[in-house]
Amino acid sequence: AVAVLLAVGPAIGIAGKTRNALSITSPDGRQSLELRPDHLEFKVEGKKRLRIESGPDWVKQVFFTPEGAVAWESGYDPNGSTLKLFSADGDLRLEVAEKLLGSGSGLRLYDDAGHPRATIYASKQNGQSGFELSDADRQPRIGVYTTPDGGSILRASTNEADAVVELSILPESDAMSRYTGGIPEPVPGEPMVPMLFMTDARGK
Repeated sequence: AVAVLLAVGPAIGIAGKTRNALSITSPDGRQSLELRPDHLEFKVEGKKRLRIESGPDWVKQVFFTPEGAVAWESGYDPNGSTLKLFSADGDLRLEVAEKLLGSGSGLRLYDDAGHPRATIYASKQNGQSGFELSDADRQPRIGVYTTPDGGSILRASTNEADAVVELSILPESDAMSRYTGGIPEPVPGEPMVPMLFMTDARGK
């Protein structure tokens, strides 16, 4: 881009006016480049191959397949940094983000229908870090995670989250709250205890 500007810079300003865009085409007409204040875009035979965009508080680059579908994109905005990979049909398949929606920083995999199915995350909600599998209805089915207070939890549930089984090691007050249905009252230095907790489809 710098070389292009040096070569054609004098032609950009004409009679005190500034052009909003600069277009360059290869001699055979197959490849082209468009340069604007907010983006740089390459095309081959009219189809996008690379686009770099920028704004006051964001930046993004997008790579396209030879057919013109999005292959991958990366960038930064007020929500953080992201990298997304797409299938040959342009469907999102993998996302790595500083701030995944609802899951802190992490990595998320998507199925053929574009639904999130597996997530590895850190610093979710109250500082949880772990791994989660979801079903085709986007409902969490299996979760393995740790908590800042030292808890370790493995949980599996039905689509409706009515039948649940949980195997965990957690502070004694948390275990007692699950047993009694009360609100946990943490005690300094309380022991970590194992717990197996199960409910059936009736919530019993």
